[in-house]
Amino acid sequence: MQVRCPHCERVFPMPDEQAGQAGQCPGCHGRITLPKAAAASSVIASELLVAPPTAADAVYAAVPPENPGRSTPAASDALDRRLLDLPPVGSGAAPLSNKEVLAKLKFQPPPEYTGVRQLPWPIDILVYPANVAGLTALAIVVGIPVLLTVLQEVVFLPFLGLMFLLAKVALGVYGAWYWAECTADSAKGGTRAPQILDAAGYGDKWSRVCGLLAVYAVFVLPALAYFLSGGRNPAVVGLLLGWALVFFPMGLLAMVLHEGLYVLNPLFLLGSIVRTFVPYAGLLVLIAVVAASFRLVAGRLVQGSASLERAVLGLVLAGYVSLVLAHVLGRFYWRYRERLAWDV
Repeated sequence: MQVRCPHCERVFPMPDEQAGQAGQCPGCHGRITLPKAAAASSVIASELLVAPPTAADAVYAAVPPENPGRSTPAASDALDRRLLDLPPVGSGAAPLSNKEVLAKLKFQPPPEYTGVRQLPWPIDILVYPANVAGLTALAIVVGIPVLLTVLQEVVFLPFLGLMFLLAKVALGVYGAWYWAECTADSAKGGTRAPQILDAAGYGDKWSRVCGLLAVYAVFVLPALAYFLSGGRNPAVVGLLLGWALVFFPMGLLAMVLHEGLYVLNPLFLLGSIVRTFVPYAGLLVLIAVVAASFRLVAGRLVQGSASLERAVLGLVLAGYVSLVLAHVLGRFYWRYRERLAWDV
C-alpha cells in the first residue's frame, strides 16, 4: 500500500501486512501509524498522528520544490530509495527484505512466536499474566477503579461521581479489549501476556467489546434471565446451562478471531465443536478446574480481611484468572487450528 504522511505529504510504500503498526515517516521523521486497512490507492495516516514531525530529512529537502519526486513513477522510486538509504537502481546490490525496510523506517515488527512453552504446561499456563505487560494491564484495570472509589468516598461531589463512573466504564472496555487481545495473541502462539502497541482508538476497542457482549447475550444471558425471573424447571435450567456451557467458549474464541456476527450462528459453532469434540471437552474441563481453583484460593486469601481489602483482592484475582483463561482459549486454537479450519 502507498501511505501519505500527514506532515509532509510524502508518499511511500509499505507492505500490506504492516497495517496498524507505528513508526516514523522517512521524509520528515514525523511519528505516524499505518492505517489498519489499505485502500486501493494511497491512504492518509493523518487521523492516527502520534507526535509532530522533527527536522526535515536532508535528502527530502534537497528535492527541487517544482519536482517533489511524485511526478513520475521512476522519480518517485528513486526518491523512495534515497530516503531509505538504499542502493540506486541498477547498482547490482541485493534488494532489502521487508524486515530490513521496516527497521530503517523504525516500524515495530509484530512478534514472531514458535508456540514453545518455557516451563511445564500447567505452570506455564498459570504464570501467563505474570510479566510486565500483564501486571501493568491488571494495575490499570483494577488499581485505577479502586483509587477512584477511594477518592469518591473522601471527596464526595455529584459531578465527580458521574466522571468516575464514566472512567470506570472506559477502563472496563479497555480490560475486555485487552482480554480479547490476549486470546488473539495466544492463538498465534504467544505464551505470555502481550505488550500491546496497537494504536486502536476507543471506537475500535468498543466495537470489539460489543462483539464479546453479543456472544454473552446469545449464549449466557438466556440462562441468567430465566433464573433471575424465578424459573426453576430442572429441564429448562439444564437445557439453558448446557447451551451456555457448550457454545459460549467457542463463541468467544470465534468472535475474537473473526470479529463478525455470523459466528453467533449455532450451526457454525457446532461444526467447529464436532471437529474438535474430544479436545474441546478437555478445554471445558480445564476451564472449570482453573476457575474453581482460583475461586477456592480467593476465598482463602480474602477470609478475615477488611471489606476494601477483600474487594481489591477479589478484583485482582478475578482479573488474573480471566487472563489465564484467555490464554487457555487462544492456545486451544493454536493447537487445533487445522481441525477448526477457520482460515483466519
